[in-house]
Amino acid sequence: MQMQNHIPCTISQRDPHPFTVLDHVARILTPDRPPVEVGALLEYSVEEPFAVVLELHLGASVTCWTLSRELLARGVREHDGQGEVAAWPVMTPGGSHLVRLRLGPVEACAVLEFEHQVLASWLESTFDLVPAGTEARHVSWDETIARLLRAEC
Repeated sequence: MQMQNHIPCTISQRDPHPFTVLDHVARILTPDRPPVEVGALLEYSVEEPFAVVLELHLGASVTCWTLSRELLARGVREHDGQGEVAAWPVMTPGGSHLVRLRLGPVEACAVLEFEHQVLASWLESTFDLVPAGTEARHVSWDETIARLLRAEC
């Protein structure tokens, strides 16, 4: 099955914080059935410089995960992650270069596949917005501390 992407990458401006969104069709891999296509929306915002929000759309169901941008960036090059989230590149026997993303514990997880070049290009756009190593400069520490003190996590 050939994966098809929607809009490979869009960079938008939300006053006053820039963000980038990837609207992509990923596949959920299951051991006993053929892969199932699922809408995957990844959003990166300067407001949350360490995180990528992943929304998975299957029918009327929407599931959200907050992922580490750093984990995804390493995962396009090599296996990274432990616990409930991991990412790694794979080459299929047919020659497709993909990135797999495991969500959840190994014994009860979902494994998604993304087109490597699409995900890697989109991640580059996130580093154009906030270069690696400068993320902490974009965090509103006063707001974060106030939210923690109000227990709004």
